[in-house]
Amino acid sequence: MNRILIVTPSLVKNDAIGNDIFAQQVLLREAGHAAEIFAENCDSFSRDKVISVETAKEWVADPKTLLLYHHSFIWDLGESLLNLANCRVVFRYHNISPAKYFDYNNDVMRDLLRGHRQTRRLIQSGKIAGYINDSKFNSADLVALGADPTLMAEVAPFNKIAEFNQVEPDPEVKKQIATGQLNVLFVSRIMPHKGQLNLIRIADRYVDLYGPEIRLHLVGKIMAAKYQKEMIDFINSRRLGSIVKFHTEVPFPALISFYRYSDVFMMTSEHEGFGVPILEAQFHKLPVLLLDRAAVRETAGPNQLVFPDLDLDRFCAALRVLHRDKEKHRYLGEVGYQNYLQYEAPVLREKFLKEISKHF
Repeated sequence: MNRILIVTPSLVKNDAIGNDIFAQQVLLREAGHAAEIFAENCDSFSRDKVISVETAKEWVADPKTLLLYHHSFIWDLGESLLNLANCRVVFRYHNISPAKYFDYNNDVMRDLLRGHRQTRRLIQSGKIAGYINDSKFNSADLVALGADPTLMAEVAPFNKIAEFNQVEPDPEVKKQIATGQLNVLFVSRIMPHKGQLNLIRIADRYVDLYGPEIRLHLVGKIMAAKYQKEMIDFINSRRLGSIVKFHTEVPFPALISFYRYSDVFMMTSEHEGFGVPILEAQFHKLPVLLLDRAAVRETAGPNQLVFPDLDLDRFCAALRVLHRDKEKHRYLGEVGYQNYLQYEAPVLREKFLKEISKHF
């Protein structure tokens, strides 16, 4: 029996990294390993599911342990654990957002810059035996910082998309989806690098070109008040109050309904280490319309609508075609679903166990 310690700065239920970590623990235990988790910060759901820092230090001091280090933000305690490690270390990189998108918050900018500097230090520590990253984009990021390219492997993060079939959709959401309109969906926390303001500009341009038969549904918690104000000011100045809809508190059944009843999933995010919402849309055979940034094209797969630049007219024309041409709409949904299949749990489990077994 191998001992595996999974560490992360924070652990939150239904967070993308949390989903990845909990799935890894279950999988490793099913495979016969002793797998535990340490996180410095936990929500109420996760608090009793982690070991103490004292126990974590004992584990990393044991040469028989395998340390699976999840890196996504500045984490001083994590770096000290890695420096104490007398065991094998595998690095799981989820990427750190560029600080330039957070100039509205000096504290966040400072922490992101510290996180990027820490990434380089961790690479140069000489402790890391291998990398299992979310995407090729993330691997390239590390190689650019000096990591050995021969140590790179990619396994997409574990997700909970299969659970979409286990929950009944919320009928109240269907009432919010305007019948006869083009209903465009984006799902993510509202932050500058997620590009919601760009989506609003596209919706505004669509109204100019084709009329007001469009509704933009932005699903996600507001994480940047200044950015929210920019969006609201633009919406008010362009009289888009009936066009743009914010949905900030969305339970799982409601989220399923937005995917099920919308017409197009559109993303203009500037930075994604991996795009789980793209797969969620593809699972529902919802056509995706995307801006080609970071790992977006890699996640979306072949034969999808991925545009190199933020050309408002081009995005609008694509939306118009998808709204009016049901055959193209169906085709893109089917191709997207085929891409999603490579990220189903059985496929990811096989890949992950294959890569992690190289380090026992």
